[in-house]
Amino acid sequence: METTMTPNTNDRSVSNGRLLRLLMLTMSLAMLTFCLALGTVARYSTSTGITDSARVAKFGVTITASDNSSFDTQYTAEDGTITVKSSTADKVVAPGTADGGIRFTISGTPEVRTRLIIETEVMDDIFYKYDPEDTYRPVIFKLRSDREGLIDQGSLTEICDTLNAHVSEFAPNEAIDDVYTLSWEWAYHVTNKTDELDTVLGDIAAGINTSYTEGVDYSLNVAYAITITIYQITE
Repeated sequence: METTMTPNTNDRSVSNGRLLRLLMLTMSLAMLTFCLALGTVARYSTSTGITDSARVAKFGVTITASDNSSFDTQYTAEDGTITVKSSTADKVVAPGTADGGIRFTISGTPEVRTRLIIETEVMDDIFYKYDPEDTYRPVIFKLRSDREGLIDQGSLTEICDTLNAHVSEFAPNEAIDDVYTLSWEWAYHVTNKTDELDTVLGDIAAGINTSYTEGVDYSLNVAYAITITIYQITE
């Protein structure tokens, strides 16, 4: 006897319902994923970037001074004849001697504002105090600038005072090309009076006249120091 199984229509309806719910759930998850993806990509956004660089500003100022001293152990006339010669290794000066002096040059084109100062010190200067109110200083100095011409002339102290007060300032990128010359001269036979005073100094140097006090009545030496500085200023 054969038994025939008849499909249960209720089970089929249940399976179809489950399949439909599963399909709807899958579609909902897909739409949610799509919306989340849209939320990640589509957004307000702004940005900026800064690139900056700099280099060290140029300074490059050089100061040079002539190697030769302004004083010497001997001096010659125009024809080459030796007129003054030291008996030792000491450098000397005398009436009728002179020198073109020392030269110092400041050059460069810095990109910063700069200031030039020249500091000097009188270490010694030749003099003879022949009167309580009068002092004879035979060696006369001259200070010249290629840019300004003759700046000053006089005793070593007067020249040093001028140099110490002499300040130059330069703007950024302003070319600096300053040449200063400090020369000296002990004039020969200015007057009969100066001849007498020169002779007294010469005799003291020779040890003939010892009635004067060194440093009070006279000095037989001349010496100075110069310091040249150029530096950046910001004020």
